[in-house]
Parts: sequence; structure tokens; C-alpha cells
Amino acid sequence: MSGAEVQIRAEGISIFFNGREILLESSGRFAGAALLAASGKSENLPGPGAPPYLFCGNGACRDCNLHVDGIDDIASCGLPLTPWMSFRPGEGAGEENALSRNLRGLERGAKDPLSCVLLIVGAGLAGSAAFEAARSLGIEAVVLDARSDGGSPRPVSVREGRLAVAEDGFVREVRAGVVILATGGGRGREPQLAMAKALGCRTTYDRALRYERLELDGDGRTTVAGIFAAGDAARVGSESEAIESGRRVARAAAAHAKRPS
Repeated sequence: MSGAEVQIRAEGISIFFNGREILLESSGRFAGAALLAASGKSENLPGPGAPPYLFCGNGACRDCNLHVDGIDDIASCGLPLTPWMSFRPGEGAGEENALSRNLRGLERGAKDPLSCVLLIVGAGLAGSAAFEAARSLGIEAVVLDARSDGGSPRPVSVREGRLAVAEDGFVREVRAGVVILATGGGRGREPQLAMAKALGCRTTYDRALRYERLELDGDGRTTVAGIFAAGDAARVGSESEAIESGRRVARAAAAHAKRPS
């Protein structure tokens, strides 16, 4: 696979914690709460009418102070989270504080690459149908979906021509023999097109539909060997067609996976 580094839209942003790149969930959280959630802890936010404590949000205490972007003693409870911020714990706050003690989970070592025979990106109708069809054909498959609950791998980006996922707060490389992109279709707004292009797949401009789409054959093969796409909007008009698309692409992908290397 080849292609430039491309960030695929996901519900998270990359930051640095003690020099290590980590993906944080950014959906409305301030920096301190996002770090705490990534470490596997509850956000510990006070309920209505409760007295302020860790992450009180008003900066009155120092329980959440961290070293942020080279500056000591920054309250993270109300700090907006932005990409590529750099955090270090317990610096400038006098002693290790409540937040720093709870961030020890972020000191884990780097995760090994995620290896699989067949990777299916997307767990909607087409992706789920592809998974079931592949399993019936004896092909081991891993499904990644951007809507997975916390702790499950999720598609994040294509980096240097390879897919990566977020898992337990870390970015992890994916090594798959065959890939099915089944994130849905729709006038170039979905990640399927961006992912495929970053993986080196060719696209074409559909003059009738007036949007860019992948070049695919009838079985969902892209122009890059081993990369397939299911659920293309131009070819799928109903739920039953989406399911059949997933099954058809899975059969072609399974045949490719079984070829002698």
C-alpha cells in the first residue's frame, strides 16, 4: 500500500503525554477529563449541587494541574483540548496531585501492531453482512467501527499508506492481508473515499451523480490489490442491496485471501 499521510475524521484528537502520542476522545471534554478517561478512570465530575473537587471546573484547587506545552502548573479542568498539545504530570504543582496519580495508566508501553487476515472497516449493514459471509467461508475477520464503545479498536487514520486504529488511548498500526472498506457511501462526505485514496486507490468523477467515487469492479475490487469497498452509494439503493453488497464483496475478498502468497 502506498499514499500520503492523511488524517481520517474520527471522534478523537492526537496529543502527547510524556512524549508519547495518544489519541484522546474530544467530544466536549476538557483536557483533564479526556486524559482521565483515556487512562481508564471515571471522569470524577461533581453532580448537581455537589461541592467542587477534582475537575471542579473553576480552577480553585490544584488537583488537576499539569505541565502543558512547556508551561508549569496549568489547571486542566477547564482547559480546551486541541490537537498536538503536550502534557506531563506533576510538574510545578508542588507534589504529585490527584490527577497525576490517576494518569499512571497512560504510562503503558506501545502496543504491538494489530494483525489479521481480513479487516472490515465499518459495522453497518454492509460491514456486518461482510463479516458473517467471511466467517461462513472460514475467513478470520476483524471489524473496526467508529461507533464502537470505548476500549474497542476504532478507525483513526491512514499513516504512510497504512491503517491505524485507536485502542485504549493509543494509536496502533494495523497489518491486514485483505481490507474491506464498508463505512457507507454518499457524495464524498464519508471516510471511505478518503481512506481509499490515502491507501492509493484510484477515484473518478461521476458526472451523472456529480461527485467523486471509487473505481470499483462489480465485486468491489479497488485498483489496489487486496483492498475492497462495500456499500458504495451509487450501487446501493436499499438495505437489502447494502447487505448483498457486503456479502458479494466478502466472497471476492475471501477468494483473494485464500490465494497462495
